[in-house]
Amino acid sequence: MKCDPSSTCPGRCYKFGCCHPECAVGCFGPFETDCIVSIIMMCKYFKHDGRCVSSCPTDITYREAQFCVDIPFFKQP
Repeated sequence: MKCDPSSTCPGRCYKFGCCHPECAVGCFGPFETDCIVSIIMMCKYFKHDGRCVSSCPTDITYREAQFCVDIPFFKQP
């Protein structure tokens, strides 16, 4: 849900407060794991370990769409 213009939330809101800033469209709670759209999790940037993040961790070697995917055989020895 879109926040009331007088709200202190920087982005989207849910019934009891602000969505996490990494949520792209909406949420059902305040954490980066609470971002939703219908039945899928929608993030602003990337998804990693069930949460929304602004960038993939440095040890991640591959990105597939919005997902940070660790594929060991892509890593340099």
